[in-house]
Amino acid sequence: MENSQAQSIVSFLEEVRKANKKYQAVVVVIDNFPSHRSELVKEKARELNIYLVYLPSYSPDLNPIEQIWRGIKRVISLTFVEDLSKMEEVITDTWNELSKGISYAKGWIKRFLEGKQYYMDLCG
Repeated sequence: MENSQAQSIVSFLEEVRKANKKYQAVVVVIDNFPSHRSELVKEKARELNIYLVYLPSYSPDLNPIEQIWRGIKRVISLTFVEDLSKMEEVITDTWNELSKGISYAKGWIKRFLEGKQYYMDLCG
């Protein structure tokens, strides 16, 4: 996204829904940035049958994307980076590899939402 304004978040939710047409509902884990909590975003999420799960404040360790960034940092620390294009390649390749599966989402759901049957039913 170019920015984190509410309209950009709405556009993101529309893209998420379009990419996940086969699912009755979609769960999006999101932080507490003010635009993420706007009425515009909440209304669009309801309209698209997207359930927003807000992370607790000041909890980057609970954010699933942080696991991917941790993996990228690990790979970079073990790689000799010759120039900027090599750095971009390492980051892109690692991002693509670590984010292609849903294992992060399933692990996060199991760890932090287990027992909250409502979300477990949505996630399968």
